[in-house]
Amino acid sequence: MIQFDSRPGALEELFVTDTINTAGAYTVKFYVQGMPAYVTVDDWIPVTGTGSDAKPVYASSMHEGEIWPMIMEKAWAKLVGSYEAIEGGSNWWTMTQMTNDPVERVMFRDFESNDLGYTSENEKGLALWEKLKFWNAKEYMMFTGTDKKSYIKNHAFTLLQAVELDMAGTPTKMLQLRNPWKGDDGWTGDYSKAKGGVHWDNLGTALAAVGGIKEEAGKFWMSYKDFL
Repeated sequence: MIQFDSRPGALEELFVTDTINTAGAYTVKFYVQGMPAYVTVDDWIPVTGTGSDAKPVYASSMHEGEIWPMIMEKAWAKLVGSYEAIEGGSNWWTMTQMTNDPVERVMFRDFESNDLGYTSENEKGLALWEKLKFWNAKEYMMFTGTDKKSYIKNHAFTLLQAVELDMAGTPTKMLQLRNPWKGDDGWTGDYSKAKGGVHWDNLGTALAAVGGIKEEAGKFWMSYKDFL
């Protein structure tokens, strides 16, 4: 669900039942092999703890009284078989089932083929950057994931922007990402609040010049160089 950040209204389109009701029944629309698949679930959610200490075992909301994350997750689990079956998984496949849109999956190693004519890591990086800029301009939904060696292992992020910012007179390729764990973006490298310093200060100045926002829950900026 992290990918829907970048397309207002897309998430709402999935909910056939879009208001809380006394019957406790909700229908969510997905797509299977290009055809709409309507899944109806109740509002009984797995929890841990009892009474006022009870908390959802899986998805939850930061806003009191909001239940759509739990309903969406339960419907998705029902469609694919179980909650266990939706732990992890492939973002690109999930997006085809939720939007019925074509999805292009790109990995950096895709640019290593000699057939593409790239002779250096720099050329490969520039080729990928051009793709990201194009998709960003078209306002496509983008997302990315980490591997076992990354600062947050095997984790998914929304890729919100791919833009070039003026960092103290130096054009710098920058990405804005969002961690679904809104309370902690996890990034502690250059241009992070955790690290601070001149890069953090330059980020604030650069974003102010283009009307951008430096700090939002779970959202953070990273240089394209660090991203690679």
